[in-house]
Amino acid sequence: MDIANDQLSEMHGLVGRIRLACAAVGAYREALEEQDKEMLDYMVDASTALNAKFGSILTESTVADPGYELTREERHDLRNNITAVLGFGELLLQCYSEPSVMIQQLDRLRSDSKRFTELTMPPEMVTA
Repeated sequence: MDIANDQLSEMHGLVGRIRLACAAVGAYREALEEQDKEMLDYMVDASTALNAKFGSILTESTVADPGYELTREERHDLRNNITAVLGFGELLLQCYSEPSVMIQQLDRLRSDSKRFTELTMPPEMVTA
């Protein structure tokens, strides 16, 4: 998808990487404690909701309009989803130090989620 708006284009890439990291962590589901499987499921569900919400924002008009700005409501909804992804990912990071591949994916998830959060901040809250 060719997105004219640089911010939306970066967010699009981040959503894809976040979904991939969640799927990679999900491959270790059976190695997790039972209560942690539930956290993983919440994290994956939140990433699915993030993907759906972001996809609904990327309509023909937003892709064609290089000056499109996210509305306050869109930013809020995206932050709700990414907060859940990041929060459950952080909880899993606190509980495990192995396997290292899972930890690497959770670290990647953390950095991509934090960047995505930065991009959803209202312009008046961003300091230059």
